[in-house]
Amino acid sequence: MYNSVIIRKNMKDEQNLNATAPDPQTNASAATTKRTPKQALGPEATETEFERKRKEAMLAMEGDEGRLRRERAEQRKKEEEIMSQVSVEKAGLTRRLSEIARQKEELETKWMQYSDKKAPLDARLAVLVEQEVRVESDGEKINQEEHNTVDPKVRQEIEKKRWENDDLRRKIEKEKWDIEDKTSNLTKFMEENKLAYQKVLDEEDQIARRVDEIDRTVKMYSV
Repeated sequence: MYNSVIIRKNMKDEQNLNATAPDPQTNASAATTKRTPKQALGPEATETEFERKRKEAMLAMEGDEGRLRRERAEQRKKEEEIMSQVSVEKAGLTRRLSEIARQKEELETKWMQYSDKKAPLDARLAVLVEQEVRVESDGEKINQEEHNTVDPKVRQEIEKKRWENDDLRRKIEKEKWDIEDKTSNLTKFMEENKLAYQKVLDEEDQIARRVDEIDRTVKMYSV
């Protein structure tokens, strides 16, 4: 009889254990039901589709007051992004303006150097032109004098004067050509310098206009 009681007790304990033990199939089923919101849309759902549905849910639940708060927050965020962007852009433009100021100073200095070299050459060239005109006039006088003279001795003296005048003319021409080459090169350098300066001025003007636009934008969002 004692053994019968023990057997019934053991059978009852096994039944209790079976009742409380987890069912493997139930656990597997529960594990499969724990899905993320994106998975709940189905395996074919994309990131874009999930965000679209999430936005639809937000709009449906937020209400008018919530919508106004959200729109104000979005506007503030947009304004902050714009202010940050234009601030970075203006800093870059300001640096470029400093570089342009340095470029302008360098070009202006070069122009002065070219001009200082060219000025005395131009002055000397003007003197040579006057001398050339005078030598040509003297040559015409010599030719006329020779034409009016029949005395051989006088004609020899005239011929000597012509040689001297021709030598002087050739000397003037040589110096004149040398100076013209130098002034031509300097003029070319000055013209290139001028074009570079005007290009820098155009860029400076464009940057100044853009900086003004940025300042107006900052002022508008600062009100």
